[in-house]
Amino acid sequence: TSFAPFYCDYVLREVANNKVFGDTPQDRAALLKRGGIVIKTNLDVHAQKAATTAAMNRIPPKDGSKKAAAVAMVKPGTGGVMALAQNRKWGTKGQGNTTYNYAVNAADGGTIGMQAGSTFKIFTIAAALEDGISPNHTIYSPSKKYFPSGSWGCKGHYYDSYSPANSTGSGTFNMKQAAAKSVNTYFVALEREAGLCNTVKMAKRMGVTRANGDAIEPYPSFTLGAEEVSPLTMANAYATADAHGIYCKPHAIDNITDLSGRKLYEVPDDCERVMSRKVADATTAVLTNVMRSGGTGSSLSLGRDAAGKTGTTDNNSAVWFVGYTPQVATAVWVGDPRGGFKHPVRNIVINGQYYDKGHGSTLPGPIWEQTMRAYLDNKPAKRFDLDAKFGLSSARYGGGDSGSSSSSSNR
Repeated sequence: TSFAPFYCDYVLREVANNKVFGDTPQDRAALLKRGGIVIKTNLDVHAQKAATTAAMNRIPPKDGSKKAAAVAMVKPGTGGVMALAQNRKWGTKGQGNTTYNYAVNAADGGTIGMQAGSTFKIFTIAAALEDGISPNHTIYSPSKKYFPSGSWGCKGHYYDSYSPANSTGSGTFNMKQAAAKSVNTYFVALEREAGLCNTVKMAKRMGVTRANGDAIEPYPSFTLGAEEVSPLTMANAYATADAHGIYCKPHAIDNITDLSGRKLYEVPDDCERVMSRKVADATTAVLTNVMRSGGTGSSLSLGRDAAGKTGTTDNNSAVWFVGYTPQVATAVWVGDPRGGFKHPVRNIVINGQYYDKGHGSTLPGPIWEQTMRAYLDNKPAKRFDLDAKFGLSSARYGGGDSGSSSSSSNR
């Protein structure tokens, strides 16, 4: 009966999975059943309704395509989960109903996750910037590129040769241009320069694990996003860059009180700096180019400062958009709960529109845009605070030069 059933389920599971609420699962269940407590959450009603409406409008629950959409929204610098929504109603039977929360990890009521595609390129950007590689660093990026076998910067590892291909532009690009156009061969080359294991470590520092609970692993295609993760994991990772390099563990519950107002639980300060502010701010500045003219997210512009990244997996098995403004980080996934590789987003009619191939900008992107516009309506258009203190000029880091050439700068 709730307008936010999947968020409510996440709250209950947060109690069930946390020993702070009782030593055993039975103790935690008793706490909820006994009653007499007030649970205050980070649910933002406006955000929740905006996300639910967007997901339901773009892909109705009983759409013949049977495709699903899930949205997760996080408040940067806090880890507060503002909204968890999907184009499904809560129920155990019938088309358009489910009790799986596609936005979260399996242990929290979700699934084993979905491959995230090029949304993983944020971790390569951050790792490269931390290694001292300039956003103006150019790399020749042909439509297909051969990389010889080697360690890829991972001590004790050996990887066979690898030949990724582009699905967008090819040529010579700098980091800003390559992010705007999502150039695969550029980012695989950048990952190799920055170090594959450094890139994976950056993702781990930003809170990324597989949705089944396993740790992510290093392999050359890591930057192209073959790891199966949840939208909440990706929203919170992007929120780390949004919060100038501060990672906060995601959580729904803020505090619990008894009926007299006595505080029984308050969320601990579970935040830490995982990268320098300069690296985080430069990462944000690079990703603003995705939203500008020539970028894969240019059609999703909000008319205010925003950064983001499209993601499309092999064979269009899943499509993503993850992006943020200074107020909120939001991740959207679209795919098929029956199995993305068996039921890809290809040659299909969704909500009356035919798609030969689904992309991050064409399905999850519009859900992200509608959600963000509805949530941010009547809120001030805040600017990313990137330049003044850390010497990042907008011309160098945030300029919309995705269509122009740039001189090479290796470090």
